[in-house]
Amino acid sequence: MSDLGSGALLWRVLLPAGCGSTGQRRAFPRWRIHVPVLYGAGVPTALGMVLDLNDDGLSFRSERPYRVDSVLDMELQLDQTSIALKALVRRNTEGVVGVQFLNLSRSNRLLVLDYCVGKHQPPREN
Repeated sequence: MSDLGSGALLWRVLLPAGCGSTGQRRAFPRWRIHVPVLYGAGVPTALGMVLDLNDDGLSFRSERPYRVDSVLDMELQLDQTSIALKALVRRNTEGVVGVQFLNLSRSNRLLVLDYCVGKHQPPREN
């Protein structure tokens, strides 16, 4: 892992919980990052586009509606790295699904943070 990985972890630890505007529901903001994601209930077969990402979850465009609290199998594509994971649907509004990761390992969590910080895009706060 690059030196950026330790910087990403430091950023995660030092950022105050609930930062951003009032009404912020996430503990940590998300980066505006557009990468492909495979998703589905059981087997990830549908292709979507990530809209924002952090090491706790993501939002993506979906043509399929999913119920809040349902579990999706996902495969996140970050450059040459593919990360398989399970995610809990937290919201589904107007074709945008927001999920929270359920089983992201520590090493994959650091890969996600490293990727996000490496893109040099400011995090989204809502």
